[in-house]
Amino acid sequence: MPGGIDFEIRMKFHPEEPTPEEIEYMRNLDPTLTGILAHKLATIASEGNETLIKLGASSGCRWGDTALAIYTNSGDNAVSATGLYFHAVLGSTGVKYILKHWVNDPSVGVKPGDAFFCNDPFYLGVHAADMGIFAPVFFKDKLICFIGALVHSGECGACEPGGLPSTSRSIYDEGLQIAPLKIAENYILKEDVLNALNHMTRDPRTMTLDIKARMAALRIVERRLVSVIEKVGAEYFMGVLRYIIKMTGEGARKRVNQWNDGIFRHVGFVDCVGPLSRLMKIAITMEKKGDSLYFDFDGTSPEVIDRVINCHPLGIIAVNMIYLMGHLFHDLPHNAGILEPIHFKLPKGSMVNASRESPKAGAPYGMNTTVTMVQQLLQKATFSTSPEIAEAAGALIFCTFLYGGFNQYGAPIADSSADTNGAGFGARGDKDGVHVAGSYFAPMTSEPGEVESLEAQLPFLYLYRGFYQDSCGHGKFRGGVGIEWGVSIYDVPWLQLGSFGFASKAIITQGLYGGYGIPAMPFVWISDTNLKEMMGSSDPRFPFSNRMALERKGLKGLFEPDKFPSPFRLKKEGDIMIGGFGGGGGYGDPIERDPKLIMKDLEEGVISHRVAKEIYKVFYDEKNLMVDEEKTRLLREQERMKRKQRGKRFQAFEKEWLQKKPDDEILEFYGPWPEGRYTSFSYYGHWIEKPEEDSQDLTQSGN
Repeated sequence: MPGGIDFEIRMKFHPEEPTPEEIEYMRNLDPTLTGILAHKLATIASEGNETLIKLGASSGCRWGDTALAIYTNSGDNAVSATGLYFHAVLGSTGVKYILKHWVNDPSVGVKPGDAFFCNDPFYLGVHAADMGIFAPVFFKDKLICFIGALVHSGECGACEPGGLPSTSRSIYDEGLQIAPLKIAENYILKEDVLNALNHMTRDPRTMTLDIKARMAALRIVERRLVSVIEKVGAEYFMGVLRYIIKMTGEGARKRVNQWNDGIFRHVGFVDCVGPLSRLMKIAITMEKKGDSLYFDFDGTSPEVIDRVINCHPLGIIAVNMIYLMGHLFHDLPHNAGILEPIHFKLPKGSMVNASRESPKAGAPYGMNTTVTMVQQLLQKATFSTSPEIAEAAGALIFCTFLYGGFNQYGAPIADSSADTNGAGFGARGDKDGVHVAGSYFAPMTSEPGEVESLEAQLPFLYLYRGFYQDSCGHGKFRGGVGIEWGVSIYDVPWLQLGSFGFASKAIITQGLYGGYGIPAMPFVWISDTNLKEMMGSSDPRFPFSNRMALERKGLKGLFEPDKFPSPFRLKKEGDIMIGGFGGGGGYGDPIERDPKLIMKDLEEGVISHRVAKEIYKVFYDEKNLMVDEEKTRLLREQERMKRKQRGKRFQAFEKEWLQKKPDDEILEFYGPWPEGRYTSFSYYGHWIEKPEEDSQDLTQSGN
C-alpha cells in the first residue's frame, strides 16, 4: 500500500549505508578540495537559513528556531545550518518517507520544481508546531539530493492556541499533522493546499508567510547548488555529500574512543503530566565501550495514553544533538554522521517511546530532561581524559507564555513568546556561565531585542525584562542567570493566555562536582490590577522585576500563583503574567567561591543578599560591599563542620531514604515505585537480553 502510517521509516535515524555509486564517487576524492567544497555547501545552507529567518512571521522563524539542510538522495542529512541542532537530524525521516512512497507513485511522483510539506510528529519527531518543506534537486533529469527547511511555526490548529496545548488528550487534539504532502509543482506553490492549511489554523497570515519563507529559502539554495553542480559535476557532488557524512562519523568515533570505557547512570524527573503536577521518571544507563556509546532507558515511566508528556523515539534521539553538536563535537560538521557511534534502546510503551496516538505536544518535557541527563553522563565519562570541556548544563525548561486572539489592529494572532531564548548557560571548570546567553535548546537562536518591536506587533506591554535574580546554579563558579519578564495585555479588551514549560516543582538543570542546580521557576497571574493608575501617576513603585511585583508594595490586584505549564485562560486588558527562564548550573562548592566575585554579583543584581549570606557564607557590609575576610573564613569553616555533623554513612542514608515516598496522587502516572517501569534488558553477552516484543532496539546502523 503506497503511503500510509509507516512504522519502519521513523526508525531510520542512522545514516544509510553508502550506495555502490556513492562508493564509486568517493573513490578518488581529494580531502583538501573536498573540504573547500564542503565549506561552500555550508555557506549555501547558512544563506538559506538566514533567508528563512528574514522572511518568516512566526516567533520561531523570526528568532531562529529554524534549520536548512542538504540531504543525500538516500535522505541522510549531509550539510545543515540550524538554530535548533536537533533539526539537523530530524528532517531525514521526512525525506526518506518521500523517497519510499512517492518517487515511483504515478499519482504523486517527484519531479523538478516539486516541494513537500510535512509536520507529522511521527516522522519529524517532536510536535505538530514543527513544520518542514522538502524539495528535490535535479540535474539533467537525475535526482541529485534533497533540501529541506524546518521552522517551529507555532499555531497549528490545536485545541489551544499557540501550537503547544497542555490539555490535549490525543494527537487529534493537537491540530493538523500531515505526512509528506506535495505543496508545490513546477516551481509553483499549490494555492489550494495552502488555502486548506490556512483554514485549519487560527493565524493564516503567519502560516502563509512561514510557508513562503521556506519556499524562498529552498529555491535560493537550489539555484546555488545547481550552479555548484554545473562546475564540479553531479557524481563529484554526490560523492562529497556522502564523504562529509562518512568523515564526520569517523571523527565522532575517534573522539569517543579517546575516553575511558565504563558504565554511567543517571535519573531525571519531570514534574508535570499536562497541566497536572505529577512526577515522571527517566532513567538512563550509558555504557561507553570502544568507539561507541549505548544508551539504555530501562526504568523509565510508562507513557500516559491521554495526557501531554509523551515523546517519539526520534525526538529523544535527536535532542541529544543539542549537547553533542553544540559542545562535545562542536568542531565537527553538523550532520547525520554524528549519530554513527551512538546507539539507543528505548522501552516500548514508555514515555520516551510512546504509541502513535498519545498526545505529543509536551514532548520537549521528556526530550529536554533527557539531554540534560545525557550531558551529566558524558561529563562523568569524559572528565578523567578531558577535564577542560567540563560544563554544567544550561536551562532546558521551555518556560514561556502562549497567546491567541486578535491584536491591536484586529488581525488574528496565535503563537508562543520567544522569551524562551533567554536562558543562562552553565558554569565551567574555570569560569562562570554566561547571563541570558540564548536558548540552551537552540543555541543559534536569538532573544528578541527591543521589546518595542514586539509591542508594535502584539497587544502586550512589557513592564520589565531583565536578569532573573538568583535564577542561576551557585558554585565555585556560578551559572549565568536567565531572563525574567512581566507582561500585561494592552490595547485589546481580551486575549487567551497560557504557559508552556515545566520545572516549577522539580528541577532538571543540575550542577557539577558540588555545584548547585537552578531553582524552580514560578508563574503568576495578576488580574484586576491598578496598572493604569500607576502608569498615569508615574508611581515610583512601578515594578521592574519579579521580586518588586511580588512584594505588592505598589502593584495591586488578585495574585494567583500558578506553574509551567498552565491551561489557557481568557484574560482582559491590564491583567499581568510574570515568569521567567532559568539559568545555568553551578560548578564546584559554593563556599570556595572568591568573595570578590560574590560582591560583583551583588553589585550587578545577579544574586540577592540572602544568597550571598546563606549559600556562599560571606560576611560583608551590605552598604559598601566590603568583605571581612577573616569572618568569612570562619563562617565557611563552621559550614564545613556542620556538613560533617549532618553527614551519614551511605548505608544509613539509603535505609532512611528508601522509606520516603511521594503522595499517591503525585505518583498517579509514575509506574511502580520507585523503579518507574522496570525492565531487565541491556547489551552484550554479559547482560540479560530483553525480549524483542517488550522493547524497541534502535542500536543498529540504519535501523
